[in-house]
Amino acid sequence: MMACLALATSPPLVIWTASGLENGLLLSLVALLWALLILRPGHWPALSGVVAGLIGMARPDGLVFGGVAPAMLLLETWTSRERRSGWLRALVRHLAGFAAVVVPFLAFRLVYFALPWPHPYYAKREWSSAGVRLSDLLKHPKAALVKLWGLAVGVAGPVAVWLLLGLLAAALLLVLRGRLPRHVGVTMLVGAFGIGAYLWLESDWMGEYRFATPVVAMGLIFVFAMLHATVPDESHTLLARARLAVSWGVVAVLVLDFAPRLYRFALSPPTAYAEVSRLYAQRFNAMAKALGVQHGSILIADTGAMLMESRLTVYDVAGLFEPAVVQKLKKGTPVWWYDHPAFNDWVLDAIKPSFIVAYKFWTNVTGFERDPRFLRDYVAIEAFKDPYVARVYRRDLHSGEFVRRELLSGAVGLGQLQHDFQPAAAPRPVAYRLADLLRSLRHRSETVSEIKAEALALLRDDREPSGPSQATDLLQTVLARSPDDREALRALAGAFDDSGRAAEARPVWERLLAVAGRERDERAVLAAVARLAPFPGVAEVAVAHGTSGAVTPEGLLKLSQEQYRERRFLEVIEACQAAIRLRPGYAEAYNNICAAYNELGRWDEAIEACSKAIELKPDLQLARNNLAWAKQEKSRIPR
Repeated sequence: MMACLALATSPPLVIWTASGLENGLLLSLVALLWALLILRPGHWPALSGVVAGLIGMARPDGLVFGGVAPAMLLLETWTSRERRSGWLRALVRHLAGFAAVVVPFLAFRLVYFALPWPHPYYAKREWSSAGVRLSDLLKHPKAALVKLWGLAVGVAGPVAVWLLLGLLAAALLLVLRGRLPRHVGVTMLVGAFGIGAYLWLESDWMGEYRFATPVVAMGLIFVFAMLHATVPDESHTLLARARLAVSWGVVAVLVLDFAPRLYRFALSPPTAYAEVSRLYAQRFNAMAKALGVQHGSILIADTGAMLMESRLTVYDVAGLFEPAVVQKLKKGTPVWWYDHPAFNDWVLDAIKPSFIVAYKFWTNVTGFERDPRFLRDYVAIEAFKDPYVARVYRRDLHSGEFVRRELLSGAVGLGQLQHDFQPAAAPRPVAYRLADLLRSLRHRSETVSEIKAEALALLRDDREPSGPSQATDLLQTVLARSPDDREALRALAGAFDDSGRAAEARPVWERLLAVAGRERDERAVLAAVARLAPFPGVAEVAVAHGTSGAVTPEGLLKLSQEQYRERRFLEVIEACQAAIRLRPGYAEAYNNICAAYNELGRWDEAIEACSKAIELKPDLQLARNNLAWAKQEKSRIPR
């Protein structure tokens, strides 16, 4: 019961076996293999081989578990004379069962995919070959030991890890005396092979020992199995009670370590399914429907919820199921290449996705904006200079969401995509409500400035993975009490952008623009205009027109004139609206908006814009001409 309680509260097991990834299946198969090797039912050698093969199908590193039964048989023949007979027959049956599963599977993969291993292996690998990886492990044993120690802490926590090591020493002593129970030995053996696979694999950015679920389970089982083995049931009553007390003490120590880890993970789970559904799947389904896209597609890195819910064809820029990414973006190597013309050709000339979404690492790797075809064919729904890319990779690139230019029509413009397709409000997680409770216990009466200071500190702390998520929650609390706090507005907008929630950032930037305009905060106005203005164009056009990188109304007006000559009328409207945000009484910008609406046949909106231009500047003849044209064309519409 105590082992079950520890297993049921262990963060790596709670989190990853319910994550929708392969961990649940992998752990179930490892547990089945473990049970077969302990119970030894009829035909167990062949059955264990089949199960080990299925583990290898679940994840490539799982193939190492095919060696558990052979190692066990060899150890038994070495330690026990009685078991030397029949071990070779059992070994052959096990290997036959293993081969019966693995060989056809690998053959199918080679024939169908032309690759022996699943695509995630090629997308995530950091070494060019097994030999290079082995050499790296041998040259840097300290790194492997540090990783192993971290795994021990992940299994049992920083306190109980010493108990784990003590029990391991006791188990080795029992081995030398020939008194180690079979179930403990099998648990140690399965765990040892799992440790080998874990040390072989690359580090995992998602945290909580995602690649070590079999090791974590075997480690916890080993702790309680050894406590039982050192003090058997037939021991003196006092010893049995002491074992029970120690066992419950271990459970208490484990749970006290596990609970904060689960809480921290719940504050900011990496790539949560519900978030991808809310931010991308639901929104882009609605956008595609509004644009009349019948057979649309999207290129994106976060694909789980997209594959389940999106009506678009999903292309995976991370390469987890996309052969072209492995072949063209990584060029069949462990390296993500910056120079990848074949990948750009595939995206921009072959698949031509209706939408492209790229943030942080994927913005850096793809670097689409360096290709003139991307600027020609795509318009930014939301785009901003990614501070993460600038900070980590020293590159000046824009992250965001992009739509093919040809899909925008007079009926649905860019402004509608930006304002009418906001994501649904994010539900407030239980972990955040618990955080409020803990904060209220810590500070009975926190002021707005204290909450804001805590949020800003979280944003500055790169070591805290849940920092941006917690900070956005705190900043929203600040703005609920103080709606015009410019510092909080700017921090919240930036945090949304930095978290890949650019659609939620736009209304916050617009609020900041309005507040900063009233308060005459020029720096905040420029920051908001730069973020809200169309891309490409703001900084690029400012530099092209000799304004030394400054964002000016004149630069935006010149941009709109260039766009007009190229018949990009919706972008003319967006550029001029950005200029008007910076200079509210800019008559020439209203005139250009009027001209663009005329070209789109939207006469009422053209008349309204021209009338505003004439009101601001009565002698603006171009606006009078455009107004006359709009009225004339409108009069021709049959009533």
